[in-house]
Amino acid sequence: GVRLWNGNYQGTEIDSMPFVRAMIKDLQQRQPVDDGRIYACGQSSGGYMAACCAYQASDLFAAVAPWSGFTFPGAKGLELPTGAEKEIKGVPIYLLAGKKDAMFGAPVPNISDPQCQLDQFLRYVLEENEMEMEYDTYECYPIEYYIWRKNGVPMLTLGLVDDMPH
Repeated sequence: GVRLWNGNYQGTEIDSMPFVRAMIKDLQQRQPVDDGRIYACGQSSGGYMAACCAYQASDLFAAVAPWSGFTFPGAKGLELPTGAEKEIKGVPIYLLAGKKDAMFGAPVPNISDPQCQLDQFLRYVLEENEMEMEYDTYECYPIEYYIWRKNGVPMLTLGLVDDMPH
């Protein structure tokens, strides 16, 4: 079976965003929903899907919070679906990753010379949002936070978690 959002089943690509849109529409018809406060979050492949929501449904999601999973144009292994939007402008991102996560984490961010997928993702988001590479940082053990702002608003927050693998 399909074990990923936007996965592949028997050689056929599956775009999960029509399901996500239909689910939100159904909820809006049955419950009062503040359209300005719809968020996506997820861990691992759910983090990948949260990032896809920022690309494919920025008209619906106020912010996304991927955890130990994400994607971006050119990512290896977790590509965006064919035809997906290739920009992530204007959607705030709160990303958590483990310092010991071999696929999605890093001990520290290095966006000036990206060496891993995390650095490449951060740089892509900063460039798409026309943001500076300078950041604020603080620690609330076991998480070290890095915050990039645009016009004073936090648009990209990275939390690197000590001793956390995937």
